[in-house]
Amino acid sequence: MRKLQAKPGVLLVEDDPIQAECCKRLLAEFYDVFVAPNTVEAENILARTPDIKILLCDHEMDGEQGLTYCRRLQFRESPLIRILVTGHSEPNFLVEALNSNALFHYLLKPYDRESLLKVLKMAHEAYDERQHELEYQEVSQSGEEEKLSLFGKLIHWGQVIFGLGSMILVTILIVLVVAAIVGVGLLLLLYFLKSFLGIDIFKDSHLSDWF
Repeated sequence: MRKLQAKPGVLLVEDDPIQAECCKRLLAEFYDVFVAPNTVEAENILARTPDIKILLCDHEMDGEQGLTYCRRLQFRESPLIRILVTGHSEPNFLVEALNSNALFHYLLKPYDRESLLKVLKMAHEAYDERQHELEYQEVSQSGEEEKLSLFGKLIHWGQVIFGLGSMILVTILIVLVVAAIVGVGLLLLLYFLKSFLGIDIFKDSHLSDWF
């Protein structure tokens, strides 16, 4: 049996219950719509439902305005794709809203179903594209960290090998110095025994010539 794909989550913030219900019905076929009458309830829904991808927020509401809320979400780096619904058509207002990067897009009231679905489709694609970029960055960062980790391990083992080699070399030098000292000491002892005590240790005439 084919598993049904979950619908993308959309949070609709609208203080007019009639408009909220109408918008929810327009989107129900393609999206899982959550409705909040204000930004306080919107925060509660987001806390309970982290899989929501898109915010569709009215601007003129009692309490916090929609654009102010979108900017607040931008400030805390929320991954939501934010769309503002407004009756304001003043160019300065809309340009400021878009240039602030607090918004992905806006919809002017009244809007039709096709315009709404088109904007939401673009928002959904933008969300997925951004998630792919984030995943790619994470993979790239993980690869770089792995390379740095490997490089660090190579440096570490290089230092260990160098340290062991240095210890072995120093040990060999110490053994050679000790052996030389012992050898010289034995030669001096043999010379003393022969010269002062008259003890001839080496009976062989060739060896006796050395002492």
